[in-house]
Amino acid sequence: MVDTKELKKAMLDAGVNQRQLSERSGISINALNRKINNRAVFTIPEVSKICECLGITTPHDKCKIFLPECPRTGTKERKIG
Repeated sequence: MVDTKELKKAMLDAGVNQRQLSERSGISINALNRKINNRAVFTIPEVSKICECLGITTPHDKCKIFLPECPRTGTKERKIG
C-alpha cells in the first residue's frame, strides 16, 4: 500500500503532475492513478522508475512512500503480552 499523501507531496516537490509522471515512467495515466490511489499495486520496476523520475534516492524516503506500514527508524518498539 502506497502512502498517497507522501507520494503526492514528492510529486509536488519535484514539480511533476500525474500526466508528466505517467509519460516519464512509462505507466499509463489510468494505471498510475489507480496505483497512486491504492486500487492497484506498483511493481518493483515501477517503484524504481518513479523514484528516479522524482529524485527519491534514500531508502528511508522510498520506504516512507512505498512501504508506509513498515516501522520507522527511531520509533520505540512496543512489547506485546
